[in-house]
Amino acid sequence: MFGHKKEKRLAKIDAKYIAGHPLYAHEKGTDVLFYEDRMQFDKMDITIPYAAITNLGAQEDRHITKTRVLVTGVVGLFWKKKYRYTVIEYNDGIQDQTVILDFHKEANKAQKIIYPKMIEARDKQKALANAVKVVDYKVLEDTNNNKEKEKELEIQETENLKTEEQQSQEQKEFEEFKKWKESRKNDNVS
Repeated sequence: MFGHKKEKRLAKIDAKYIAGHPLYAHEKGTDVLFYEDRMQFDKMDITIPYAAITNLGAQEDRHITKTRVLVTGVVGLFWKKKYRYTVIEYNDGIQDQTVILDFHKEANKAQKIIYPKMIEARDKQKALANAVKVVDYKVLEDTNNNKEKEKELEIQETENLKTEEQQSQEQKEFEEFKKWKESRKNDNVS
C-alpha cells in the first residue's frame, strides 16, 4: 500500500484462450491485460513479454454454431460463422510456444496494441545490443592502447637499463683509469 505505485495498464480485453500453451489443454475465458512491457492472461499463469514474441498473426476459421442451427433449422448447417483468431508465437525462455486467442470483436484492437509494442521491444533489444558492442569495442580499444603503452614503457625501461649499464660501465672505466693514472704517478715518483 505505502510506497507502491500501481502499474499502469494499457488495456484490458475480454478473450477466449483457444489452445497452445502446455499448461492449458482446454479453452478458457480470460481477460488479457496489456502493460507497457508484457501481456498477461487473467486467472491463468501466462505472461508474454513483448520482447519474447517472435510472430503475430491471424487465423480465420468457420464454425457451425448450435444456436444458428436451432434458429434457422437445416439452413443453419450451411451458414457458418467466421471466427478470427489471434496467433501469438513466442519463446518463454525454455521453448517456443504458440498461443491462439479469440478476442471476439476486438481482435484489431488487441493486435494494434501487441504489434507496436513487439516492434518497440525489438528496437530496444537492438539498441542495447549495439550499446554493448560499443562498450566491447571501447574496452578492446582501451586494451590495445594499454598494450601499446605497456610496450612503450617496456622499451623505455630497457633503454633506461641500457643507460644505467652504460653509466656503470663508464664509471668502472673511469675508476680504472684513475687507478692506472695513480699507479703511473707512483711509478714516476719512485
